[in-house]
Amino acid sequence: PFPPHPNIPAGAENVREVGNRGNYPFINALSKLQPEIIHWFATHSNPPVALVSDFFLGWTQQLASQLSIPRITFYCSGASLIAILQRCWKNLHFYNSQGDNNIINFPEIPGTPSFKREHLPTLFLRYKESEPESEFVRESMLLNDASWGCVFNTFRALEGSYLDHIKEELGHKSVFSVGPLGLGRAESDPNRGSEVLRWLDEVEEEASVLYVCFGSQKLMRKEQMEALAVGLEKSETRFVWVVKTASTKEEMDEGFGLVPEGFADRV
Repeated sequence: PFPPHPNIPAGAENVREVGNRGNYPFINALSKLQPEIIHWFATHSNPPVALVSDFFLGWTQQLASQLSIPRITFYCSGASLIAILQRCWKNLHFYNSQGDNNIINFPEIPGTPSFKREHLPTLFLRYKESEPESEFVRESMLLNDASWGCVFNTFRALEGSYLDHIKEELGHKSVFSVGPLGLGRAESDPNRGSEVLRWLDEVEEEASVLYVCFGSQKLMRKEQMEALAVGLEKSETRFVWVVKTASTKEEMDEGFGLVPEGFADRV
């Protein structure tokens, strides 16, 4: 059974069902499965020889150590984001001391990216010092660096410099790219995405298509959707925009995730 948590609705077993705010409760709740996993492992006639687990579940590094098997961290996100996120966790007090509008530079990371503090990953921004659930999340994130190796949903042609940076940071070469991975819906919809791929094949100019996607947890408000649509239209650039749609009646009524009327025809 899924471990209960006061901030997870009954029946919810995936963070997508509660959105981005569910990351902290889910990480903490899932850690309660550790005794059951150890018991299952100890009583299994042919137990696993390795453990592959999501980077949100860094606590499984301790589980793998207890079971004396190697653990591989799976990063569903790109290497550039993880390079920034891990830098934040390792320099927690410095980045937490900055104001939201302060520009924060990452000179150690390829391309020397910079952000306002408020634009850093929300998983990091939600951290509250000395709060047990926050401290557990931080510890889990830092434990990822202790894994035997890591796998990224990316590919070298896109993020080679970031993959090399992470290898250097970790001090070993067990860093692998296996992407881009799909959503596993090919069997139910074999033609999924084929129209987009055909269109991309017709584009002759290299690096001329903008890819816009805010992930599986970010649902944009009506005014954000309108602002982004205006920007894309005025840019007159080719683009692929992945739109997450509303999942509740309240979100639908408030216009969350709605592409502005007439936008598709105009562009």
